[in-house]
Amino acid sequence: MKKINTLLLFVLSMSVASAQDTLTPAQMLVDHRQYNLNLRIEGDTLRVSGFYLIPYDTTTYSGQPIKVDTAYSLPLVDYRTADGAIVLRREGNWYPHINGELLTAQVHIKADDYYILGGTEWLPSFDIHLVLLPKDKYACKVIDSPIRPFHFYRLASDTTQYPDAYYREFVDSYNFYCTFFGDSLSLKPMNIVEIGDPQFVMCQSLRDMIIFGHYFYDVYTMIPDFSWIPHEVAHQWWGNGIFFEYRDYALSESLNEYIKLQFLKSRGRGYEEQVEYYKAMMERAEKSLPIADIRSVETQDESIAIYHTAPYRLSLMKATSVNTALQQLYSKYKHTVVSRDMFLKECKTLQHWLKSQ
Repeated sequence: MKKINTLLLFVLSMSVASAQDTLTPAQMLVDHRQYNLNLRIEGDTLRVSGFYLIPYDTTTYSGQPIKVDTAYSLPLVDYRTADGAIVLRREGNWYPHINGELLTAQVHIKADDYYILGGTEWLPSFDIHLVLLPKDKYACKVIDSPIRPFHFYRLASDTTQYPDAYYREFVDSYNFYCTFFGDSLSLKPMNIVEIGDPQFVMCQSLRDMIIFGHYFYDVYTMIPDFSWIPHEVAHQWWGNGIFFEYRDYALSESLNEYIKLQFLKSRGRGYEEQVEYYKAMMERAEKSLPIADIRSVETQDESIAIYHTAPYRLSLMKATSVNTALQQLYSKYKHTVVSRDMFLKECKTLQHWLKSQ
């Protein structure tokens, strides 16, 4: 492993123009190249700092875009697992463009003893995450593929023999989405991190990294055709490559579920069963919600509408027209935040999908 000063120092030295020169309220878009994130080591202290532009006043959701700099600060919370792994995250703040704080953190470690993983090109779409895995407890399995290498990190003491199909699920779904979106994203290693602590039950897809607890592997072994893997891998594009405003969480998740269905259909296994499952879950919901009204996942009905009703409705539409609309939207607006109005304007053929049925 290279010295920490060369391996860890990454500065997203993107061109950061002034808000008034770059954005207007009418655009309501944030180019994620207007972000700066800096990671550095000072003695035995790890520091993360950064600044970025947000598209509008987060209280009124209107007005001029705001440039956020050192006027704010927010400490990151460190989640230390029982197996020694450390996951840095911003508590309770989803989507980076809704909160304007300078990000700072302090974690006392001996850096050479850890694998240190974090997004190095773009600010992740959800919480800021930085994962530190102790080398004496975690092992890295490298799987090469024609597009990019995959690094699988797991607890060295875990003697579970993972089937080849488990690794192929990541690689095959990734390769499919590369073709679907016409974008392979990066040549750098794709990091798949399984936190060994049984209390760690989070699962999240971040730029160039998917992090999850062992529980999700158990789910995979029980019901591989309903696998969570294609969903999280698809988020590398839909959720990390193109972003929705934080109020439109439903759009991001439900469209990502539909994209996952396209992978299942392509591989010829699990598609029909998944669609039937969506339909059954939708019919069991207490009431039918207009997807257009959903802004969160606060109730069972909203959750069912996002993860079951929405992809089921889309699956009933002509696949070529749905796929083309999503592919064109991604190609045109990748690395930006898309508003609901922008989505409806660009994907007119999908508008009636959001209405009550």
